[in-house]
Amino acid sequence: MKSKKLIALAFVLAGVLFFNANLHAQKLISGGKPKKSEVEGFDKADCANLPNKFRVCKVFDEAAWKADFVIQKEKKTLYKFDAPDYAGINGDDFWAYYGDLDKNGSPDIIVSALANITNGLGVKTYDINIFRDPVKNGFQKPFTFPIEEFGEKGNFIFDTKKKETQIL
Repeated sequence: MKSKKLIALAFVLAGVLFFNANLHAQKLISGGKPKKSEVEGFDKADCANLPNKFRVCKVFDEAAWKADFVIQKEKKTLYKFDAPDYAGINGDDFWAYYGDLDKNGSPDIIVSALANITNGLGVKTYDINIFRDPVKNGFQKPFTFPIEEFGEKGNFIFDTKKKETQIL
């Protein structure tokens, strides 16, 4: 009788773990609000920490008066790309996420960066940069598209029925 209970308990635990892993497979993990940091070779930096020791940093070179983004793992730069022309020295105008958008079992890194603010109504446009499977395939040029009025928690919605993240 005791062995039947243990077997039943094992199946229940396995089911809970399996269901829970699938349920959360597509949720994006936010790096939170970027914090002042140090990145070698740059005068200023603000970084958002992601899982697996990744971080996305907006860096600023005062001599060139230019902002860029770097993606690092364990503080080693793996990829550098231009910040939008609108980007200034403020480091709090971007968000970084980590998660498996395309459900292929390998996490993606997503960077949303303020690109423009219109005159008059002040409509904000952001560039969304999706780095597909950098852990598995290394870094390649991101898939990029603009989006208006980006919200940290409002544009990436997790659909619990489809078990996937949708971009609004």
